[in-house]
Amino acid sequence: MAKKRPTLKTIAQMTGFAVPTVSRALSDAPDIGAATKAKVLQVAEEIGYVPNHEGLRLRTGKTMNIALILATLDQVTDKYGLLIGSVARALRGTGYTLSITPYSPEDDPLAAVRQVVEAKQADAIIVERIMIDDPRIRYMAETEFPFVMYGRTDVPGTFHYYDFDNHAFGRAAAQSMLDRGRKRLLVIPPPPDQTYSRHIIEGILSVTAPLGVEPEFLRGVHNLKGREDAYATVHDRLQLGPLPDGIICCASREAIVALRAMRRLGLKTGVDIDVFSKESAPLLSDIDSKVMTYFEDVEKAGGFLAKAAIRLIENPTAAPLQFVDRYDWQPEPAPVA
Repeated sequence: MAKKRPTLKTIAQMTGFAVPTVSRALSDAPDIGAATKAKVLQVAEEIGYVPNHEGLRLRTGKTMNIALILATLDQVTDKYGLLIGSVARALRGTGYTLSITPYSPEDDPLAAVRQVVEAKQADAIIVERIMIDDPRIRYMAETEFPFVMYGRTDVPGTFHYYDFDNHAFGRAAAQSMLDRGRKRLLVIPPPPDQTYSRHIIEGILSVTAPLGVEPEFLRGVHNLKGREDAYATVHDRLQLGPLPDGIICCASREAIVALRAMRRLGLKTGVDIDVFSKESAPLLSDIDSKVMTYFEDVEKAGGFLAKAAIRLIENPTAAPLQFVDRYDWQPEPAPVA
């Protein structure tokens, strides 16, 4: 005889709470206390409760799914891996599932969003690589489809978002280079249509411009490009000269590309060229301990985005959740002459 599937009523009987209370606790509703949520989640996990999403969809139209839309190449980067994992962990026990909707850099990014919205594949979307004037944000705002951004936009409106203080990263990178006497700076920025690219560049220039230092910005190396194409671009630039004495990278992938090109040309980190990069995992220090790094906590971002998406679904009229993470960065001491 098949074992009977646990239901909300099963959890209610075991905990002593009413069925509506159990349902709201599993949805992380803000009006349910932490102790109640913990008890309900514990019992749900112990008995192997799985929400009946199909039945709920027929009754309410809800999918109990949140879509994370990612631009990918042929691999998952360390940042994407951390983001996916942290969103999934934050959704555990809430009754919501996570789906990944990838799209190629050659594709129209709006098409991936339209697919989810028009096919009603999710109750909310988490979208990243936010553009200054983002057609995806305009579309979701106009259709009133719930969404949360990993980043900020100039599109008018009040939206849920989590962002990293990339202006501060740019300032820290430029100041570290200047403190080491580096003035021929080569910057490998993100795509120019993305808001965080503007923030990084503004941060760098806020430090260099008053001193008359003019960084060079090397385009076409960002992580929407193929690895070999990115490597060839950096290698050719370094080989062509004049040689920079400092390279600022906006992600670990670009830093690895730069280190590979430097090694091929016999250039030493910290001697011929200083390298400063943002990273999401302690990867660069394992490759080259002389690389200066600035940490972006992607796991914190994923947890925030998941909770914001649930809040938006459960309480659409509530004030939006917005957060800019300002990393408490301390500069490394400049080398003694």
